[in-house]
Amino acid sequence: MTTAHINALTFRKWPKLTAVVTVLGLTGLMSGFSLPSYAQEAAVCEVPRPIKLSAMPWPANQVLIGVESFLLQHGYGCEVEPVAVEANNSVEALVQEQVDVGSEIWLKTVEETWAKASAEGQVVRGAELFMSAEPKVIPEPLQAHVPTHTKEQAADDIPACISDPKCEYPKNAVFSAFSQNFYQQAPELSAFFANVRVAPELMQDIQARLDEGESVEEVVQWFLSQQQDVWRQWLSITAAQRVNQAL
Repeated sequence: MTTAHINALTFRKWPKLTAVVTVLGLTGLMSGFSLPSYAQEAAVCEVPRPIKLSAMPWPANQVLIGVESFLLQHGYGCEVEPVAVEANNSVEALVQEQVDVGSEIWLKTVEETWAKASAEGQVVRGAELFMSAEPKVIPEPLQAHVPTHTKEQAADDIPACISDPKCEYPKNAVFSAFSQNFYQQAPELSAFFANVRVAPELMQDIQARLDEGESVEEVVQWFLSQQQDVWRQWLSITAAQRVNQAL
């Protein structure tokens, strides 16, 4: 994928997720929310610009980005700029520094590209997010993002967050990653992303809520309010205190 191609895949491709980040970032999680001014002043972002975070075209990833955006803004004083990236181009986006952080790198999908970029020191592996299952039948929401292969090949190439318990699943490592420059320039933020882990059971719960008709915004709010024991482990003590004030 060329630089121009990745630039064309801006986050405008998914306006709903833009709304999630905007609403959570500017208006807070709940009505009547007000973050104390001293906490806002104390949170100074480690980088003097928005963090460019890869956004995948499935709702479960949009939930993860919504949660991370809220925590980064209120815990670390950072803004997030989600950039639309397809799963099979996620490593190229990091290498070309079109994104700072790859929110989900599906190893089976980009194994050769990842190995080359890693060996050349262009990328850094972050957290093991979860071990995912890939069905033999491609879910409808992902079919538009399947490369031009046979259906059998595509089923092995494309990650699926929507699972069918009747299928047999191979394991597929899914992790976050950084461009080398971002990793060196922002050690505190890199540590945050390196701590982000979501248990498979929790991912199933997120997907179930989405399947039942809850919006991405609603699931993000549920995660922030009901899964505090999970996301607090991702934050430094000081950042966690700031986020608690925001809630």
